[in-house]
Amino acid sequence: MIRIELGRGGPSVLRIILMVAVAIGAAAVTFVAVRALLAADYQSLYLLLEGDPNEAEVPADPVVVEGEPVKEEPVYSPVPAVRTAPAEPPAYRRTDLRHTVACSRAYQLRRTMPAKMTFTSLSGKMDGEYSIEGLSSAKDVSTLFNFLETLKKLPSTISLSYWREGQVGDNNVYKFTFRGRFDTTSDDALTALDEAAATELLMDFVQQAKQTGLTSVTSKDPIGVPLGKGTGRKRLKIWANGSYDLIGTYLSSVSENPAAVVGELVVVPMSESDSRTPIGQLYAAIDVIVRD
Repeated sequence: MIRIELGRGGPSVLRIILMVAVAIGAAAVTFVAVRALLAADYQSLYLLLEGDPNEAEVPADPVVVEGEPVKEEPVYSPVPAVRTAPAEPPAYRRTDLRHTVACSRAYQLRRTMPAKMTFTSLSGKMDGEYSIEGLSSAKDVSTLFNFLETLKKLPSTISLSYWREGQVGDNNVYKFTFRGRFDTTSDDALTALDEAAATELLMDFVQQAKQTGLTSVTSKDPIGVPLGKGTGRKRLKIWANGSYDLIGTYLSSVSENPAAVVGELVVVPMSESDSRTPIGQLYAAIDVIVRD
């Protein structure tokens, strides 16, 4: 109960108003202070649960278990970009085609294969790459390594891979592939021909195949590809059948011409043949250089 006394010696009305105002102000200040404390507590609780986004995260020390080594995560540094050299164009697209006998040399390797190895395909390219594929029985796998040692004596790189292909009766059959590459960097550049001479030479190679004794000779019209620097390439694709000796004779005659190169070669055995002499199927791509 508020008691008010009027008259002299008692509190005046103004004094009473001031006292009430002071009380209200104190209550307001107390409310603001309490609210600030609560806000501070909520902020502390938030930082405790979520973490301060403006503060860098400090990694925890690794837990060390006695008797066990400390495991630390590896630190990876960014790897600088490496500029690789542009890939070389395929051999038949290059302007420096060389007179190489790489394909003919690769074909001669077939003649050195041991009799216990069954020949299934041979391929070669003008850049020196070649492969020989075939089959071998499980008991003759050691023959593959003997042939590998023979190929290692050649001036070329060589590798062997083989795997189990299946069974013939009770015997396991393995398929193998020899891959190698002859060095062709020392070979001379091809002799360039004019358009007419290039076409005539390629057509002569078709006739040579027939004259050599190969059969089922077919070919496609030569295809021209510009190589730049005033030169172009003409390629003849030819297919034929014949004994392995006749195929070898034909490839040697083509390779002896300084204006031509066997760019690609594939030889596979004919699956059906009435001849007692093994017959192979030949595919060859013959290239010449044409000058403008």
